[in-house]
Amino acid sequence: MQEALASLLESVPALKEAWGRISKQKSIGERALDYVQKIFPIAELNELYGDYSSFTWAAEMHNCEKKCPGVGRCPTHGMKPSVCIDEMGGRTIYVIKFARCGSSEQIQRQKEIECQITASKLPKTFHEKTFENFDTKGIEKSIVDAKGAAMCCLQAGASLVIAGDRGTGKTHLAAAMVNKRIEDGKVALFVSVPELWDELRETTSNGKGFETMAMVKSVDFLVLDDLGIERGTDWVGERLYMIINKRYQEKLQTVITTNAKSPSDLASLLGERGDRIVSRLKEMGRWCTVKGRDYRGRRRQTVFMEK
Repeated sequence: MQEALASLLESVPALKEAWGRISKQKSIGERALDYVQKIFPIAELNELYGDYSSFTWAAEMHNCEKKCPGVGRCPTHGMKPSVCIDEMGGRTIYVIKFARCGSSEQIQRQKEIECQITASKLPKTFHEKTFENFDTKGIEKSIVDAKGAAMCCLQAGASLVIAGDRGTGKTHLAAAMVNKRIEDGKVALFVSVPELWDELRETTSNGKGFETMAMVKSVDFLVLDDLGIERGTDWVGERLYMIINKRYQEKLQTVITTNAKSPSDLASLLGERGDRIVSRLKEMGRWCTVKGRDYRGRRRQTVFMEK
């Protein structure tokens, strides 16, 4: 039989060449081991657990990110196979396990960020507000300084009051702080103060106001937007004092935006408890006053001119 095969191969050169290529090909087990040994050089064939084809498949998927068709068209739906060390019966084995690839992780992280932004109650208008797109070209120094203060306080975990003229970008900076915290995987809550009082008035009668107050008092990072815009009644002053005092005691990071021009101006707007509230805010962190022309109107004009 062997002699007949040899004779046939000699008589047909093309067949001989093809047979030579086939005979030189490694078995599936050898190819599986070659791949594993690139990662774990001391691995042996009898330590490969499972079908050899799963290892050769993992080898084919090794650099799949270079030709990724997108997670939606991925045969493994963004789960990438890789070789891992395990133990079974007291001996080392090598197995194929799955983990999210970089593209899948990015998509998953984006979904988490979107959920956290929704949970933060940040209005859609401010979802894209960042420090990067807060344009400081040609604007007043106090607004540039406010941007620097917001970035520094966020990193240091310090509280901040951004006070002054309306339309100067105070809420943009507060929203940028919220978005950066969420991007870093941390919790944040954005609250419009007038809306907070409306919600508390509506929920106090049915007992749900306690839950809202508890959340506002205890969340790690809180923005209170437009503080002082509502007349400081005893009811408002009492609840605001409870919020600020609790956050002051627990050293929780708090960011305030207000149209008040100074600490004394804000204190007078907040009514009877105003002095005590402002005193705590000043001790909790930094007070930053901004002055200048309407930032929003100027940005709208710039966008119109660019178009």
